[in-house]
Amino acid sequence: MRAILGNQNTLVGLQTQRTVFAEVVTILNSRPLMPSSDDLSDFEPLTQSHFLLQRKSLGLPPGLFVSEDLY
Repeated sequence: MRAILGNQNTLVGLQTQRTVFAEVVTILNSRPLMPSSDDLSDFEPLTQSHFLLQRKSLGLPPGLFVSEDLY
C-alpha cells in the first residue's frame, strides 16, 4: 500500500482504500506462477488471473497519481 499511496500523512477514505486494495490484488494476481523466458516464441506465462478469470487478464499497470487528483 505504501508503494501505491506514497508517504501521505493524512488518513485515506474508504473508497481510496478499496481502490488501492483492488490495484494490489490485480498486481499480485498478474504475476507469473513460474519463471518466464525472454524468448518471443514461448507461450505467455500462466498467472493466477488466468485461472480466476478463465482468460487473459486485462489489468493495466498502476496509475500515476498527482496531488491535484486527491480530494
